[in-house]
Amino acid sequence: MIKQLRVIKLTWIVLLILLLHIPATWAAELKCTYDANLGEPFLMRLVSPYALSDVTITWLNRQVPLKVIYTNNRHEAWMLLGTDVREVKPGIYELIVKYYERERYWTLKHNVNVKSKSYPTQELRLPQAMVTPPKETLKRIQEEAKLVANAINTITNERYWKVPLTRPVNGAITSQYGLKRIYNGNPGSPHRGLISGQPWEHRCIASRVGSSFLWEITTSAGKAYTSITGTASFLATCICLI
Repeated sequence: MIKQLRVIKLTWIVLLILLLHIPATWAAELKCTYDANLGEPFLMRLVSPYALSDVTITWLNRQVPLKVIYTNNRHEAWMLLGTDVREVKPGIYELIVKYYERERYWTLKHNVNVKSKSYPTQELRLPQAMVTPPKETLKRIQEEAKLVANAINTITNERYWKVPLTRPVNGAITSQYGLKRIYNGNPGSPHRGLISGQPWEHRCIASRVGSSFLWEITTSAGKAYTSITGTASFLATCICLI
């Protein structure tokens, strides 16, 4: 009898040790596609019934914080992600999400297969000065490139945007994102924007509420006013040529 009690006691001790060493399960769920086309955006969501904080996401070697909202009895953090048609090559890339939940930090990893996508070719015949800028304009071009980079790299923790997004202008789209551009017979960089025609008198609105950066720049086509509106994970640019 004593021997049996010792066996039962030892069994309970072993079970207790095993339970203490079993890792806690994830409560948060990472909702994200496994496949994405090069140059196209995709949405990721971190969803949990428990409170979330200190959420960060790392994608393509860049880490940004995410704003947590409480909706439909769940805690959620959203992010619009994408790939640059010029800088990124097809392949498998790792998405890393870190967050604090239930008195500890967690890390989730998710692979996204970025697939090649064929974009149309656009051939342009332009004055040579618009293809190869004169030396006297290089300094100005470099300064304006810094302004654009500073705006794009500005990150805020607050998330104002929602989906679907609103088009900045209602004019016809005259140049799509990702076009393979040929300048006077020579291959150039792919088009990394989207151009919509709109008369100067019409307003250019932000796709969603956010922080706005506004300045005057000079382009090869003339003077332009560029408004860049964005948050930590979304950027919309509207250019009005004079």
